Amino acid sequence: MDVGMVQIGNEINYGMSGEKNPSKVVELLKAGSRAVREISEAYDKDIQIVVHYTRITEPVKLYRLVENLADKELDYDIIGLSYYPFWDGSFANMQKVVRKIREEYGKNVVIAETSYCYTSEDGDGAGNSLVGINDLVDGYPATVQGQASMIRDVFAAANEAGADGVFYWEGTWLPVGKATEDNSAIWEKYGSGWASSYASDYDPEDAYSGDVAFHFYSAVSDMKFAIEQEFSDLEPGIYYLTVFSQGGDADENAAFELYAVTGGEEQTAPFRLTTYSDWKNPVIPEMKVTDGKLTIGIRIATNAKSWGTVDDFALYKIADE
Repeated sequence: MDVGMVQIGNEINYGMSGEKNPSKVVELLKAGSRAVREISEAYDKDIQIVVHYTRITEPVKLYRLVENLADKELDYDIIGLSYYPFWDGSFANMQKVVRKIREEYGKNVVIAETSYCYTSEDGDGAGNSLVGINDLVDGYPATVQGQASMIRDVFAAANEAGADGVFYWEGTWLPVGKATEDNSAIWEKYGSGWASSYASDYDPEDAYSGDVAFHFYSAVSDMKFAIEQEFSDLEPGIYYLTVFSQGGDADENAAFELYAVTGGEEQTAPFRLTTYSDWKNPVIPEMKVTDGKLTIGIRIATNAKSWGTVDDFALYKIADE
C-alpha cells in the first residue's frame, strides 16, 4: 500500500479522543504527527499530515483553532475541511475559508468530506442523513443529475479557491436489503455502514466522552420528553451552552432542540440526528443572565424505533455583564 496522506484528527473542533482542552488536543496531535514522520523516514516516503475541522459556518472559531496549531508549533501539512453544502453554507463562504487558511496560515487545504443525495426515498428503513425534501440546496434536486451537478460544482468551487482536492464521504454507505424487511442477517454478513453488531467494537459505551450517557429508544411508541436543569444562583454574566447528541432512524417530523430560558426569554438551537457516531453539537452562544436564574435542557420529539444518545452538556460563563 502506497500511503500518501494520514489524517491525525477528524473533525476535532470540540475535542479529540475524549480530550477537550485545546492545549491537550495539540499534544495528542503532536504524538500522531511524530509517529507519521517516523514512519515516513523509516520507509523513505513523503506522507502528508492532515488535521481535519468542520463547522466552516463559524469561521472565526475555526481560524482560532488553526492559529492555535501554529502557536503550539504542530508539525503538519494540510488542513482538511468538511463541506456539506446542505449544512455548511454557500460555495462563496467555503472558498473564503479555503483562501484565508492558504494565504494567512500558509497551509494547503483539502475538502475532506462532502456529499449530496440522489434520492429522497428510504432505502434501508433507517433515517436518512439528508431528508431530501426541505433541506435541499436550491437548484440541486434529489436526483442522479442533481447529485452529479452538486459534486461537480463543489469540485469546481474548491479548485477555484486553491484547494488541493476533494474527498467524497461516504460512497460505500449504500443500503443493503429492502427497507420493508428485517435486514439484520445480511447486515451482519455484508455490512451496512456501521449497522452491525461489530459497531460495538468502535465505541462500546456509546458515550461522547467518559463511560455514561443518556440513551433513548422505544420499540412501539413515539417519544416526547425533555432533559432539564434549573439554576437559581448563577453569577450575572454572559453564558455559553452546548451539548452532544447522536442517533438515527428519526423521520422528517422528528424534532430535537437545545434550549435555554432566562429572564422570561427562551433561546433554542434545533438539530437533526443522522446516524451512528455522527455527533451533533448544537450551541447557544450567548445568554445574558441578570438574576441568577437559568433553565437549560434538550427537547426530543421523535418516532418509535428511532434512537439516540445525549451527552456532555456544558455551560460556561464567557463574559461579565
